Amino acid sequence: MPKSAHRVQSPLTGNRGFTLIELMIVVAITGILAAIAIPNYLTYQKKAKTAEARSNTGGLQSAEIAYFAENSYYLSIAPQPSQASRAGAVGGSKIPWPHNPAVVGVTSGATVGQAANIGFSPEGSVYYSYAADNQVFSINTPLTAAQCAAVAGTATTAGGGLITAAYGNLDGNAVGTNRFAIADAIEMMDCTPGVY
Repeated sequence: MPKSAHRVQSPLTGNRGFTLIELMIVVAITGILAAIAIPNYLTYQKKAKTAEARSNTGGLQSAEIAYFAENSYYLSIAPQPSQASRAGAVGGSKIPWPHNPAVVGVTSGATVGQAANIGFSPEGSVYYSYAADNQVFSINTPLTAAQCAAVAGTATTAGGGLITAAYGNLDGNAVGTNRFAIADAIEMMDCTPGVY
């Protein structure tokens, strides 16, 4: 029998692979997707780190309220960890919580205390510094930007209201510091929205 003139072709015959242009298109598309995704991911990470500030500021306020129940005044607390120690930290890195002893002889509105005076101490290292102030402000009124920025833990106004705050610079730039604050029974306020 004569051999058939028709040959069965293999499915792989005639495939030469990808051309250089096709590979370049894939690389370009991947680059565009990465350029969009990476900044969004970094912003998402910074927003997640702000949860620490929200939680610890609430904890600081709770400790102050308990202190007030026993002593009939709020205690001003200078930023801890100090702003100087925070300045040396690389943006977004944690720094150890200082274990400062309680200030002895704290009296109403006369002394700035430590977080140890009210029993506030976060676990481990922190992204933010925390402060509390006695300040006079309108109850149940949102804080102004000036009040939010002014929480330095140095106010000695006896009988003033309580403002607790968190300060941080998660991105390490020189633009500004991210701040959160709570004034008495008012909700948490992001004093610098969009700044990390």
